[in-house]
Amino acid sequence: MGRSILHKFWNASPKTVATHLFPHLFSNRVVFKPERLSGLIDKTEIQRLVSIPRYTPTTTTFMGKILNLVDTASFLYMCEELFVRKNYEFEAHRKDPLIIDCGANIGLSIIFFKELYPECKIIAFEADSNVFNTLQRNVESFGYKDVILHNRAVWVEDTELAFHAEGSWGGSVIRTNDVGVEHNSTVKSVRLLNYLFQNIDFLKIDVEGAESNILKDCAESLDKVEHLFFEYHSFSKEPQELHDLLAILHKNGFRYHIKEASPKNSPFIDRWETRRMDSQLDCFAYRKSV
Repeated sequence: MGRSILHKFWNASPKTVATHLFPHLFSNRVVFKPERLSGLIDKTEIQRLVSIPRYTPTTTTFMGKILNLVDTASFLYMCEELFVRKNYEFEAHRKDPLIIDCGANIGLSIIFFKELYPECKIIAFEADSNVFNTLQRNVESFGYKDVILHNRAVWVEDTELAFHAEGSWGGSVIRTNDVGVEHNSTVKSVRLLNYLFQNIDFLKIDVEGAESNILKDCAESLDKVEHLFFEYHSFSKEPQELHDLLAILHKNGFRYHIKEASPKNSPFIDRWETRRMDSQLDCFAYRKSV
């Protein structure tokens, strides 16, 4: 950050600084309102967190336990997404549902699932080794049982992949057309298909662009999945594949609902054609109620 910017914000309030540093939390597209988290996080603590520069490790108290963070901006947004909007809430048909969490990050999704179903069994994957270490500490801090963690990327085969470790929630496998995306890590991967031999109550796939390949590879084996969430990423330099993924859902007997993960105010004008991704969508697939 340049000297002029530092001078500009030297005496600014925490929210003013946060608005500049974390525009995705305070923009018109994603409105972050601290009061929405008042039941989860103390107001003073929220102010402290938004004043911390991005990608600065810290800890906070969350649900009475110590929670380790790698990035406060993504933590606050994920808190609202999971615990206020409750994106992953679902009704299970048993008290100990099996959940596969692909892209577990620091473990907020695991906390949400365990709050929802304390006896649930979770198999979780996180590719970024630094984020994974934080995930491990958080699962230990909360004392969870029946949670199996894998420091692996989910993919279409067991192999090694070039990886961009963004440092928070944006780590991704390097794609053929990626220009200017730093290859700063190599990760081991597992084939998700090998885990789909059993009844799965909830399958979450949030893997920053690898979801299309994975779902196509699993297209003939989703019949045992009851609820499926994936975030669809459309890459501006590649053909769009959402229609293929929706066809897979239809073939497997799912109903689906789609909403914007990164809203556009004027899609005809604001096309994001110069960005790596020009669209991000949250996709929810579920079986018909009997």
